[in-house]
Formats: sequence, C-alpha cells, structure tokens
Amino acid sequence: MPHGAPLSLVRAPWVVPVVSPTIADGAVLFDGKQIIAVGPYKKLCRDHCAATVVDQPDTVITPFLVNAHTHLELSFLEALGRESAAAVDKSSFPTWIDDLLARRAQLGHTMDKEACLAMARAALARLF
Repeated sequence: MPHGAPLSLVRAPWVVPVVSPTIADGAVLFDGKQIIAVGPYKKLCRDHCAATVVDQPDTVITPFLVNAHTHLELSFLEALGRESAAAVDKSSFPTWIDDLLARRAQLGHTMDKEACLAMARAALARLF
C-alpha cells in the first residue's frame, strides 16, 4: 500500500467474504484501489483508527459479480433437482429444466403463503 494512501472502512451488518464464513457487523478496509482487509468492524476499526468509516446500515457486502438470486418456488425440489440432474442428459440444460418442472407438476405442489415462508426459512437456514 502506498504511504499515506487514504483508507476507508465500509461497515455493514453482514459481510460475505469469498473464502471464510459470513461476518456479522463486518467491514471492508480499502485504499481506494484495493481491498486491504476484511473482518469484524470492531477489530478493523481498532487496528486502523485513522480510516474514514462509511456506515452502510441496510447493506450486505458481497464480492463483486456474485449471483445471489434464488428460485424459492423450486426450493422444495432441491433433492429432486439432484436426482433429475443425475437422470437427464447433463449436456442439455433445457432438457434438465423441462424434466424438473414436469416432476414438480407431478407432485402437485401449490405455492400458498405458508409454503413460501417455509421455503424462504429453509433457504436462509442454509446460508447462515
């Protein structure tokens, strides 16, 4: 790091690093060009007290270009999706999707409010 480069410490309720567990009340320290450190806010603030703190209270900091979308309506098919992937030609994504949706239809699953809440809770439990 160049001598005297201004440091910024971006704080958020959640930081999701690339190679370590999610950090509650985390922060990312950077010098304007590169990330210097990622960790718990209190530790980084103590170790780098001269850094300018940028508080982001309603934010989750994730690595750049992370595909964080989900398909809650397919969450209950997680195991079925693995079975389907094993049974279907893996070189054809459309064939796999067609098979997965056909299996969902066979189960006759409905998307009521309670089912949606259960799927969201299950997905969140796997994340945290």
